[in-house]
Amino acid sequence: MMSFDPFSVRWFKSHARNIPRVLLATDHNKDEMNWLQNIAYKNLWLLRNVKPDLIGYDVELLPMEKISQLKEKGMPILGWTVQSAEKQKKVEPYLSNIIFEGYKP
Repeated sequence: MMSFDPFSVRWFKSHARNIPRVLLATDHNKDEMNWLQNIAYKNLWLLRNVKPDLIGYDVELLPMEKISQLKEKGMPILGWTVQSAEKQKKVEPYLSNIIFEGYKP
């Protein structure tokens, strides 16, 4: 399961451990989310309590120190969405894998 909501990801950890859990993160500034919640979600402040199997991170927010640290510790990081060779080259060092859109690497 994939979700931007860390509480949903945590629920699956407690109630359906056999289902892989992906915590998605982006900048929700444009959405109807209060500023503190946006900062907490974007910066993965709730990660310790959520414990996903993988993080799906918006490549527009890279580089990000927290993502680099998590990758170094072995957390798989999936970047989304890369639409050009230039963007791929820029973000590849921070990611374990990439979701492409409108571009074939």
